[in-house]
Amino acid sequence: MIPMHYLTRLGARVIDKRRLRSSANISYQVDIFAVSMKVGPYNQTAVQVIGNQHSNDVILGRDVLNQLIVTLNGLAHTVEISE
Repeated sequence: MIPMHYLTRLGARVIDKRRLRSSANISYQVDIFAVSMKVGPYNQTAVQVIGNQHSNDVILGRDVLNQLIVTLNGLAHTVEISE
C-alpha cells in the first residue's frame, strides 16, 4: 500500500480496481497501480500496489519482503535491508 499523494506525484496510472477488506471487516474499492520499486538493493518493475487514501504509511507486502533479508533492531531503532 502506498499513499495516494505519492502515486499522484509519480504520475502512476490505475491498471485495475479491486475490493479490499480491512482488519475491521469493512470492504471498500481500491485502485491498483503498477510502479517500479527500489528498496535497498531490491529493484523490481511492475509491482502492483494499492493506492491508500486513508494513511500516510507505506506497507510492504510479502511479494517484496520475501526477496530481502530485513533485520529489525528495536533497541537501536535501526532497520537493515540486504539481499
